[in-house]
Amino acid sequence: MILQHLILPSTECGDFRLYTDRDVGGFPVDLQPGESIAFRGFMNAFSLTKWRKYTDIGALKLSLQCTGRYSVTLLTDCEQSVSFECEEESKIEVTDRFSKGLLSIRITAITQTSVLSGSYMIDEEPKPVRLALDVCTYRRPEYIEKKKKETFLKALEYDGFSDNAELFIIDNAGELDTDSTNEKIHIFQNTNTGGSGGISRGIEEIHRAGGFTHIALMDDDTELEPECLYRTWSFLSYLKEEYRGSAIGGTMLLSDKPCMLYESGAVFEDPGDGIPRCRSLKHKLDVSADEGCEEFDEEERIDYNGWWYCVYPSSFACPDNLPMRLFMRYDDVEYGLRFGKGFITLNGISVWHPDYSGRKDPVTLYYSIRNHLILLREKGVDVKKYERKKMKDALSMVKNGDRASASAIADAVRDSRCFDSDNNDGIFIPRTYGRMSLLLRLFPGLF
Repeated sequence: MILQHLILPSTECGDFRLYTDRDVGGFPVDLQPGESIAFRGFMNAFSLTKWRKYTDIGALKLSLQCTGRYSVTLLTDCEQSVSFECEEESKIEVTDRFSKGLLSIRITAITQTSVLSGSYMIDEEPKPVRLALDVCTYRRPEYIEKKKKETFLKALEYDGFSDNAELFIIDNAGELDTDSTNEKIHIFQNTNTGGSGGISRGIEEIHRAGGFTHIALMDDDTELEPECLYRTWSFLSYLKEEYRGSAIGGTMLLSDKPCMLYESGAVFEDPGDGIPRCRSLKHKLDVSADEGCEEFDEEERIDYNGWWYCVYPSSFACPDNLPMRLFMRYDDVEYGLRFGKGFITLNGISVWHPDYSGRKDPVTLYYSIRNHLILLREKGVDVKKYERKKMKDALSMVKNGDRASASAIADAVRDSRCFDSDNNDGIFIPRTYGRMSLLLRLFPGLF
């Protein structure tokens, strides 16, 4: 079975430096005698270290479909290399030569050569894995069409994957047509219960359909290679018994800086003031060069992973264990901390996503502070000092004329105290931020 395909960019965000050492467009790649191309980097390197640690794959082979005579050099970041002379289609044994590091290949033409395709593969049959994709959307039909046609349907063209994956779309705007022409695509209209509510509805519908071993939680406004879905499925299909209950954390690359990581997992930890906060891992790591890919392959403790792409076993993501209805912000943090088993990352299992970290509008501010406080209370943290600091921030905003943000903070502090996760539908109720409203929120006993 194929574990990992050699790929070239198929999305607008796909910078060739993540795939190869030269910009060649797509397959076939035509090489004149003496010309070469390296399939390497974040999308095409094969992590021997992680595949050996987490899976029970046997003899690894490189399979190439080419025309002409050519040489193939296998090389790793551990400075090991070996070369072979090949003709037409070839299969090269990898296992006995390399055991760790990131494996890349260079193909050099001896005669005129066309590289048609390639993959890393093994002979062992996979364990049964069925993957459900849970996408929550709100008024982004263009992204959903792209996900269906350019990602999911293309991924179904891979052998084996088409029988083991289905797409579930939860439309929080209730506007998409629920009549799908493809039996593997399911669309459900939903009230606007935020990302956590939509994802929860998806988990319920996936379990109602039945038969899925894993659920991939996904944002609607991401771009990803079809290979990301296939690689997730193949990796899960060979996990060792002790890792069968693991989650897969998708890496987030920045849409406007496609070679830069925003986050590859994160930790929730106390920086020293008694208030645990989120800290992104591999933040701003450039993976356009080999050094960045090597740093990415080094593992760290991961407490949670963002829902731009995060895969949980369906035994965890189930109707009896739904995410907390926080509408937006910190829902992925809470769910990851509840999972508590750590996350596995793998190069190429990644998405491109816009950078919303600088968003400062009052609604986002409200949910960020409210849900952080809710999570802290869930973890037994004394938040009184933190609340006082936030209220001082609100008063400073009043002095600076930003009454809307001040009201949002005051609302967040108040609402976090009375939040009931068992009796909360997550529905957002718009608020008005006037002067009297602000005074009542900051000083509820004043009038």
